[in-house]
Amino acid sequence: WFNGSFSSSAASSCMLYYNRPSNQLYLLNDAGTVWMAAAPGASGSLGNRQCSVDLSGVTATPSGNILTLRLPVTFTATFGGVKNVSLYAGGSLNSGWQTRGTWTVPAITAAVTADSVSPSSGSGSVRSFTLHYTDTLGLADLSTVWVWFNASSSSSAASSCMLYYNRPLSQLFLLNDAGTAWTPATPGANTSLGNHQCAVDLSGVTATPSGNTLTLQFPMTFTSAFGGIKNVYLYAGGSLNSGWQTGGTWTVPVVTVAADSLSPSTGSGASQTFSLQYSDSLGAADLSTVWVWFNASFSSSGVNSCMLYYNRPLNQLYLLNDAGTAWSPATPGANTRLDNRQCAVDLRGVTITPSGNALTLELPMTFTSAFSGAKNVFLYAGGETLNSGWQTRGSWTVPAIAAAVTADSVAPSSGSGGGQSFTLQYSDTLGLADLSTVWVWFSASFSSSAANSCMLYYSRPLNQLYLINDAGTGWIPGTPGTAATLSNRECAVDLSGVTITPAGNTLTLQLPMTFTAPFGGSKNVYMYAGGGSLNSGWQTRGAWTVQ
Repeated sequence: WFNGSFSSSAASSCMLYYNRPSNQLYLLNDAGTVWMAAAPGASGSLGNRQCSVDLSGVTATPSGNILTLRLPVTFTATFGGVKNVSLYAGGSLNSGWQTRGTWTVPAITAAVTADSVSPSSGSGSVRSFTLHYTDTLGLADLSTVWVWFNASSSSSAASSCMLYYNRPLSQLFLLNDAGTAWTPATPGANTSLGNHQCAVDLSGVTATPSGNTLTLQFPMTFTSAFGGIKNVYLYAGGSLNSGWQTGGTWTVPVVTVAADSLSPSTGSGASQTFSLQYSDSLGAADLSTVWVWFNASFSSSGVNSCMLYYNRPLNQLYLLNDAGTAWSPATPGANTRLDNRQCAVDLRGVTITPSGNALTLELPMTFTSAFSGAKNVFLYAGGETLNSGWQTRGSWTVPAIAAAVTADSVAPSSGSGGGQSFTLQYSDTLGLADLSTVWVWFSASFSSSAANSCMLYYSRPLNQLYLINDAGTGWIPGTPGTAATLSNRECAVDLSGVTITPAGNTLTLQLPMTFTAPFGGSKNVYMYAGGGSLNSGWQTRGAWTVQ
């Protein structure tokens, strides 16, 4: 028993005993109420706030009637001063307590320090920091260590990045945005601990003791909302504390997302290829969506307007429908168009070019006459965490064009034979989105019944080709491009060779036709185009002799 005097309490002293039959060493706790046990020779130590024993060096050696106990003891600074060494042995008899020596434990000035942060300066959104803290009373005395990233120590802890590590619990805590509550997590867990200012990758957090020093490793990510110069404050708390210390500074980059420009920014015309540029200071890969909206004013509804957005992760372009209720998707570069009654985009000419922080979107646009008038051009860019807001970046005037739906031509316009591939052309000045059906009718005269004739129509919205049946009472459908034939007793169409090609306001229909012998004779070729509000009427566009 190491203590100031024998008459003192055993609390806050260094009292040990060895139980020979069980080969266990016992140390009395600080309160003098409980014994802590360990096996001599084991790795580790047995300690309280006054002393500790290195168990690996403990030996109990019998020799005849003598037992020699070897104890490697370390005393703490708080136990400083002159101590009596009292011994006791118990068998069938006992020795009683005997004073057998004295030992002076040197008094060491106690100190708890928040030593350093590394790196102590720099900038970036992501960085792993190394923090050092020391307690001369030993790490068992060190209860919590703290780090606080903030513009100044006088500022509120709300909307900042403050963390502390509880050493006895082995738990890391992060202060919430409001500065009112702590969120706990376990270092090494495969998750993160975050608020709106910062996040910690827990899988990379380590707490490493070495003598009286504790080293913490923190992989940190800062949000753009927390941008600016921050001081790094450290604190360590044990029976004493370090007070808050400024360990360094760190600059969190300010992130900007911008809808930069439109080229051309002004002009007029029914068609134009626009070059749209957007940027994100975190890089073009941070941009999730970029938007363009042609409309008379920003306060107007998206109904009956021309609004598009490009989703970069999905590589899809979307156009808002006429009702402003749904989006039509398409892939840039595809051999098709994306259109509504106000505008259309030729997807074959759409390109997306990232370059550093910039993303350039090339859009070949066509506007319908129904959308005529002066339009503002609004741009918007959305990143993972920030956005540009809607910006007015130009204006465009869509000319008013007299609306017309026409059945233009058939090629060849005359000839003869049992089979021929016909090229049929139709137009709608309101745009192909307005064109609903296009028709062709091979018949001896327009006044004849459609029964026992060859009449077809193509539904553009449904992408279906229809052939009238022999009785003239029903329609037989087929899908262009499929390996099938659409036929009645007068004619047949090889669907695999049917193509539909849009170009501006013109739709070209290619029909590989075969006529039957019973349908022989001279036939006129009648064409018709139907739009949303206008139609071409039936037009005679050629003649064909079926042989």
